[in-house]
Amino acid sequence: MVLAKYIDGFYVTVQIEATFPGSQGLIGITDMRSAAEMREDYRARLSKLQDRLPVGSVIKSHSTSVDGARKSMQLLFTNTSSMAINSSHLVGMLKGEGYALERQAGSGPQSPGKPGELLFFRGEGKEATATISLEPQGQTAVFLVTVAGG
Repeated sequence: MVLAKYIDGFYVTVQIEATFPGSQGLIGITDMRSAAEMREDYRARLSKLQDRLPVGSVIKSHSTSVDGARKSMQLLFTNTSSMAINSSHLVGMLKGEGYALERQAGSGPQSPGKPGELLFFRGEGKEATATISLEPQGQTAVFLVTVAGG
């Protein structure tokens, strides 16, 4: 169950999950005034990010979060390029940000389930994970998560 309410310039969400015994919750607080002030900066950063993706990519979802010194970014984009092209592009893109490919795992077209690939990256004080999969519509979907700091 997710509850949400706007209170004095802040948007507060509470997610409650039943556990045994009892329950657990997660609270999120968004400063709406700050979010509105940062909108143009966010659009500029998103445009810069779009320029770094493979040609024809469409950003489906993008979010960032801060937890103390840890900063994370979650990005989902799709395109019509192959998994191999997306994988190669991500390796080069993240190398430019100080990440090195640590390991790679994948399943081919003959494997049960949907073909996909996982890439794990590390850098000094940061890590990233990318999941690349083929979608039923013939597109390739890439989900990238980066975490730095802390």
